[in-house]
Amino acid sequence: MADSKTKIKQINPKNELIKSLPDVDYIQNPIIYSQICGNFTLMQTNIMFALIESIRSRITGSIVDGKGIASPLFSRDEVRGKVNFRIPLTSLGVDSNQYPDVEVAGRAILDTKSSYRYVNEEGERRYRVENIFSAFDMPDQLDKNGKMRRKGYIELSMDGDVVDRIFNGSNQYVEHMKDIAKISRSPRTPRLYVYLAAWRKTRGEVLLNYDAVKEYLGMLEYSKDHSRVLNDKCKTYALFHRDVIDPAKKELKKLAEQGKVEFYFDYEPVYKNGKKRGNPDQLRFFLIASPAYTETEAIEVKTETPSEKLYRETQERNATNEQGRGGIYVYVADLKAAWEGDELKRKQYPNWERDYPRYATMFDKKDK
Repeated sequence: MADSKTKIKQINPKNELIKSLPDVDYIQNPIIYSQICGNFTLMQTNIMFALIESIRSRITGSIVDGKGIASPLFSRDEVRGKVNFRIPLTSLGVDSNQYPDVEVAGRAILDTKSSYRYVNEEGERRYRVENIFSAFDMPDQLDKNGKMRRKGYIELSMDGDVVDRIFNGSNQYVEHMKDIAKISRSPRTPRLYVYLAAWRKTRGEVLLNYDAVKEYLGMLEYSKDHSRVLNDKCKTYALFHRDVIDPAKKELKKLAEQGKVEFYFDYEPVYKNGKKRGNPDQLRFFLIASPAYTETEAIEVKTETPSEKLYRETQERNATNEQGRGGIYVYVADLKAAWEGDELKRKQYPNWERDYPRYATMFDKKDK
């Protein structure tokens, strides 16, 4: 947790940007995909990032002026059936002795679920839970000595409607190091790094809902309708910060001091209604510049446009409000920007005049 006696050099919250590390490969991860919840192992996270690497050309080809994904990553024809993602085993950076670990991770990934609220065509509010991946395929053959030999690639499959929601529905992305999972030892280090990377270019600190962070890291599991907690793996804040957050915090700081990542974080609990102990309502994360940078290396970001400001505020709402998980708020924010005159968003969403009134109710008083 943050030490009040320690002077922290933060990323300047007044719209300053920390440079990406030189000679380090970064990928653009669609925002909804980057926020999938789960208690993932390092190998699972490695596979999920390798999937993004496998469609990098689609993503970079759709990004306009570095601000967002302007066109669907997959065509209407592609999302009518299953979509297969082919991942070369070499991209995982593993040797043959680790192939069994890849298989275990691939099988476990099939249990990854996504949940979200939406409004159907009849105007009804609905809640949906679905498996993200539908199949995992891996080479399985014996050599002449009867020993297992695997080479080539693995393949993950998604149903077309899931691809449409997660990838075509992500009009923004998070830029992060491609190989962060490969240089980490704590399974939560790359997860928190990517989660916080969404704000590293524009914010010096970010306030997140405590339960939403626990859910993102797979420590909190809800019923299908999200009305009750089924499993709380860290019932107390003392356990959560000791066993989950602190190991990632320490490792990311060490990596930053070694010049391997561009930022690390500190954090503190935030209590409401006079509380001073127990489980907090929120966590305030401080994004701290890597010591490898000097103040002169910070790049000032241009003043936010109204639509950029709207997206940033909506992204924070989406992460701090457990009812906003799944990215629907991001989509509605884009529609709202179009409604208010953003020409780029109007081109992205030709039916903005029809769709925004239908979805505008997602911004109800509870979320403001």
